[in-house]
Amino acid sequence: MKLKILVLFSVFILAFGCSRSDSDSAGSTTSTTSSVKELTISDNGDLYYDGSGEFAGFSIEINNSNQPGAKVRIEKKDAPGSKDGYQALSDAYEITLPDLPGKSLTASISIPYSETLFQRAGISANRISLLAIRDDTLNNFSTQQTGNNNVVTGYTYFPSTVYVGYKPEVVLPEAKRFIKLKSYSYNSAASAADFFLDNALSEIYDTVSGISNVQPYERIQFSIDESALSSSVVSVDWSIVSKPSGSSASLQSTGIGNDSQLIPDEFGRYEISADVTLADGSLKSESITINATGYSFNSETGNFVCDSQCHNGSLGVWKDIYGRNLIRDVMGEWNSSAHGNAFQSVSAESNTLCFDCHTTGYFYPDRNDNGEDDFPKAYGYDDLMSDWNNPASDQGNAHLRGVTCEACHGPSYVYDNGVSSGTFAAHPQSFSLDSGVCLKCHASVSSAGHVFKYKDIHEQSHKVLNTSFLENKKCFSCHTGQGYLSKLENANTSAADFNKINGIGCPVCHDPHGGSGNDYQLRKSGQFTINLDSGDKEVTAGVAAMCYDCHSSGLSLPEVGTNLHNTQAEMLEGVGGYEYSTNISKSTNHSSIRIKCVGCHMRTINGTNHEFTMQLSVEDRIQQCNSICHDGSIAENLVSGNQYDYKGRLTEISGMLTDLQNAINAKAGLQTGAAVNTDYSPRGLSADLTDALNKAAYNYFFVKNDRSSGAHNYKYAKALLQASLDNLSGY
Repeated sequence: MKLKILVLFSVFILAFGCSRSDSDSAGSTTSTTSSVKELTISDNGDLYYDGSGEFAGFSIEINNSNQPGAKVRIEKKDAPGSKDGYQALSDAYEITLPDLPGKSLTASISIPYSETLFQRAGISANRISLLAIRDDTLNNFSTQQTGNNNVVTGYTYFPSTVYVGYKPEVVLPEAKRFIKLKSYSYNSAASAADFFLDNALSEIYDTVSGISNVQPYERIQFSIDESALSSSVVSVDWSIVSKPSGSSASLQSTGIGNDSQLIPDEFGRYEISADVTLADGSLKSESITINATGYSFNSETGNFVCDSQCHNGSLGVWKDIYGRNLIRDVMGEWNSSAHGNAFQSVSAESNTLCFDCHTTGYFYPDRNDNGEDDFPKAYGYDDLMSDWNNPASDQGNAHLRGVTCEACHGPSYVYDNGVSSGTFAAHPQSFSLDSGVCLKCHASVSSAGHVFKYKDIHEQSHKVLNTSFLENKKCFSCHTGQGYLSKLENANTSAADFNKINGIGCPVCHDPHGGSGNDYQLRKSGQFTINLDSGDKEVTAGVAAMCYDCHSSGLSLPEVGTNLHNTQAEMLEGVGGYEYSTNISKSTNHSSIRIKCVGCHMRTINGTNHEFTMQLSVEDRIQQCNSICHDGSIAENLVSGNQYDYKGRLTEISGMLTDLQNAINAKAGLQTGAAVNTDYSPRGLSADLTDALNKAAYNYFFVKNDRSSGAHNYKYAKALLQASLDNLSGY
């Protein structure tokens, strides 16, 4: 039984992707490269091609066309990962008429699709469509299944790119999954003294990962995500629908609201249900499956199974919803990453506390306080250690050294009788964009010198407005993890494409596999383009490139008449305001900081943290500023009672904003204190005065919505405000 599932899966892929010699079909002539087929319509206007080899399962039929002798070119390509909410089930075929520009024909097309992807999608066959993209517009056509059940046929037109796909049912935000798996970080467990003692008497913290695949005796905590419901929660009735034979596990309250927790005690599946009563009187029910398993190991090769079976790049190139190769060479990326090399830095350590995070599956639960591991046959790192005085000595646990796939995705194996005999019980392919599994280790403040502080400011970014904001593409692309990954990969997605919406958690900015090659495993780093009316400006954002991605206006500036959302990137770089003349002061020492936003918002004297806001760890941050650039002058020049008000500059810029607001209202004939408008055209003023007011209002919003009161770029903020005040004084 060992590895049976993956072996069958591999056989299917190899059978699906193998190439055979091509043979022509009656009614056309052909010429071929590995992925291109050129056909010729016969003299009577017909064409029929039944593909083989690279084009096996594909066919095209044209009848009675008025283009005898015309060439038809077919190129096999990767299908888009997502287009207008449709997900691909097949490769794409770009069909063109190379010698008939502007002409189009219709044809009957048959396309094979992946049975595996179809099964994984969990849809019925009647949801499959034949899709055609033309001029970037997607059309779907009715189809019929052929006898072998993985080919669809439909009537479509070309030139176009055709493929098989499906569209999941549109799920409105209030209908999304509402059972939430909670996490409990290293810091939280340490602060509450929630730990076990292993055989070396080191503290093993009772953290919670927030994922559905766990070891037996590892806690799972459940909560209700009210943002996914139409009304507030009145009560929740949790229950275990099913559990493995022999299990005596039960649900227990965590003592926090309606939350509950489970401690699985046997290998197997646990189905947990929640019946929720809402304030509007409605009742909602949902269930979630928890898999309690151990860690996979190929006893024949000595490797963990992910590497030796699928994720070494040897299999197909299906796409995920972001357009990335679904079974890409993840292992090649991981091997050179910080996670892949995490063990090396502790390989000489004798303190087993280090192995809690630098290996996979190190967990020594002793919930009955008898001094023994409650479930030693999970075969995490600690279960395979032979010498507790030398915890890195045993090569039998080599497959669990470092932060492997299952450290983050969860374990996936059930053992029959010893570590060399087991089978897959679950394949934890999905990975939450929440930070919970990361914070099991990365939120640590310990005597070993690890100092990390975290505040979930970005984690909650998807909750700043009501759920309707998800329908706005620009909001979705920066306020949600799914939206930002779509933005990075240039994928056309919306909130309806996902069953769960997350904020900006750790895995959104950092690639856990290390595939980007950037410092800190950042998904993006380096150059950033600021769009200006006068021409795009390339700036070196470095490790702050993703900060710039969302903390910028996203418009070509200056766009007078616009109430800008974010202008931090433009302000820091000294561009984008309405400058009136070319002599305006733009320079700031802050823009010359090599790591830009990161240098102030994430660095403190005690190291890097993820609190972000400057209102946390203030003394620590000021000490960092003074130690690097200001030589003690910030503390010496602070205005009493105003943090960071260096030489009173923040107070000065705030005052100038008020002055400009008053000047705008006076010239527009409005009361003092009235809100500034973006466009004064409806006031019926002269064209010149209206133009002056709109430009002044634009600079007002440009400085105000930077939200630093000039701290990012004092000279530029002051110059813009003063230029606007001077210009208005002439009216």
